Amino acid sequence: MSTVQSIPTTRDAVDAFISGWNAHSPKAVRDAFTADGRLCDPVVPNWTSGQAIEAAVQRALDRYTDVAFTVRSMLESTDERVAFEWRMTMALVTPDGRRVPMQLEGVDVCRVRDGKIAELRGYFDRAAIAEQLKAGGVA
Repeated sequence: MSTVQSIPTTRDAVDAFISGWNAHSPKAVRDAFTADGRLCDPVVPNWTSGQAIEAAVQRALDRYTDVAFTVRSMLESTDERVAFEWRMTMALVTPDGRRVPMQLEGVDVCRVRDGKIAELRGYFDRAAIAEQLKAGGVA
């Protein structure tokens, strides 16, 4: 009886990353990266890796509730690169307990190695967050 061995793909790496966010698990997000994996985006503008990835995810989860990511499209290449569009829905709870729903759209471009993210560059408009906070009376 032969067994079929599954080879991790770029899609597996994206799925693990998004699943970690949707589970609200900074460790699971970090585990989607290679041991030397790194990321940068408009909130984390300098390359960061390891425990700093977990800390960045935890800061976002501490600030926003009900965080949920949806992958809207994905483009995979043959050289272990993947780009995907995403939508993040979330809410900010104000000091008086009011819930301000928000959403953010962006694109992540990744280099993948052995089914894990080796490098992630995230792109989104930080001003979109400020505009939604202002519209919700939380400027």
